[in-house]
Amino acid sequence: METLKQILVVVNPESAGSLSLQRAKLIGHATGAAIHLLACNKRPNDQWDDWLNAQVNTLSQEGLQAMAYQAWHESFHETVIHFQQAQRCQLIIKEAIHENEVKRLINTPTDWKLLRYTTVPVLIVKQAESWREQPIVAAIDADPHDDTHQILNDVIVNYAQAIAGFIDSPCHIVTAYPPPMLSSPDPVLQNAALLEDKYRQGCQQYLDKFAMPSEQLHIGEGPATSLVPALVKKLNAPLIILGTVARKGISAAVIGNTAESLLDELNCDILTLRPNQFMDSMEFVLENK
Repeated sequence: METLKQILVVVNPESAGSLSLQRAKLIGHATGAAIHLLACNKRPNDQWDDWLNAQVNTLSQEGLQAMAYQAWHESFHETVIHFQQAQRCQLIIKEAIHENEVKRLINTPTDWKLLRYTTVPVLIVKQAESWREQPIVAAIDADPHDDTHQILNDVIVNYAQAIAGFIDSPCHIVTAYPPPMLSSPDPVLQNAALLEDKYRQGCQQYLDKFAMPSEQLHIGEGPATSLVPALVKKLNAPLIILGTVARKGISAAVIGNTAESLLDELNCDILTLRPNQFMDSMEFVLENK
């Protein structure tokens, strides 16, 4: 397994603070990864360079390898992805972009575009609360329809457990089952209790593997976009790890992506993973700290 070596941190020199940079420091100190600061700017200027250089100096004084850039490539999300690929960064960290409802009706939100088109984990930072000794939530689909979903579940839980171990936090798993369908020919799908049991069986492997108490498994009737935010609020969790199949085009418009919807509903930090991210990089390093 390769370790996490390069982190891309999207920053805005004009913002009051830099939550994304604080998260990058935490992960950088844990993994030893180099930190690439990227300011997406159509017109690079000296003021931004001064700010970026000051951040690099501070990071260097803290024992972290850092470098900074101003760049632009077609659009915000394309700039981030283009730079991530050029520098071979294995994790993107950025603060959430809050867009008004009118703009969202006209254009796909910027953060949604990044989740759809990038191929590496993305950490969306929404708040300044420390992760340490606070519950970490792994949101999975315990009734996967294909091998891709099963792989995704494994990646999510392993990442969550690794991060939780590093910050001395409990890891909770949440999964939502669909409402019973009385018209279904499958008796399991007709009964809420049988559905819950089916999903519980799908989670048992993780309870066994990580010796998790049953109290840290949360199963309820969906939709996930309601169940998951309610649990995060109840636990006061600062971080959730979830997956996205990153549908694009007509499929995304008609079916929708749960991860994208949760991005709007959740007020905690959100780490999104893709099915092709097997147990490498960040979680491997964190598990051995």
